[in-house]
Amino acid sequence: MRKILVIFAALLIYTTSQAQETFVDEGEWIENKNFNLLPKNMINYLGKVNQEDFEQLVGEPVGDEDGFIVYEIDSEYEKVPIAIRCMYNSKGKLIHVRFPTPYHMGYELGFIHFPEYKKWGSRKVYRNQFNKIYRADYKYKGFGAQIFYSGIIIYHIVK
Repeated sequence: MRKILVIFAALLIYTTSQAQETFVDEGEWIENKNFNLLPKNMINYLGKVNQEDFEQLVGEPVGDEDGFIVYEIDSEYEKVPIAIRCMYNSKGKLIHVRFPTPYHMGYELGFIHFPEYKKWGSRKVYRNQFNKIYRADYKYKGFGAQIFYSGIIIYHIVK
């Protein structure tokens, strides 16, 4: 029995090392650009920057998904790679950005700390049948966000 376990462990170690070597050898590593997705930064881009200018900041698209252009960046706030999905209007201006995050509270605090938030901003919460908040919508001077507590942030333009 001991021999079988030793052989199994050796086989497992060997196949794992081979898989790692294969993974490293295939393809090339693309370095992502650092980008700050917090509201205080994103308010400067939504509705104001065109696709070419935005791609200079975040890099080339890595694909598209359901009408969204997908970019992979390194989030300055979370210090991890994140895929962001962006949409542009007919004039080429950035109007919509969505991305996953486990740190939704940091993004909420970013909204609350805008200058004169109490004067210009608003917050609407949505609760489930257990009276727990599952989504909060924020608006501030034409800039909006839907923050889902399940881990999705959506920035958009508000008219």
